[in-house]
This record gives sequence, structure tokens and C-alpha cells, in this order.
Amino acid sequence: GAQLGIQVKLDDVIIYNAQTGRSTDFNQVDNNIQLFIPRQSKLEIISLNTSGNNTQDRGANVIGYYL
Repeated sequence: GAQLGIQVKLDDVIIYNAQTGRSTDFNQVDNNIQLFIPRQSKLEIISLNTSGNNTQDRGANVIGYYL
């Protein structure tokens, strides 16, 4: 029942962090975020897990637009 999560960092600063307590809770969390990221910034998308879920598949979809 351990939950996967996601963390978003912009220039090494955590700007979004979501990791619920149980695997059944994840569908109830809104993980649709929108960001404006200045040019030359460093963006990191990090998969969070616990020792109880190291075998689960992970994924994140990131869509970017150049302005």
C-alpha cells in the first residue's frame, strides 16, 4: 500500500511535492500542474517512492511550449 509520488524542482528549489499515504489515494490527488519556466532554468521531475514499492512502474508526462 505504499504510495508513489512526484516532486518538481526548478533551479534546485522544490516547487511541488505530492506523495499520499496509500496507493489507493493517488487517483484523488490533482497532479495536473502548469508552470511558466524562464529560459535557461533547470527543471527536474523526480519520482518519489518508499522501500515498499520499488517494483512499481513509474511515469510522468511533461509537455512544454516555447514562447
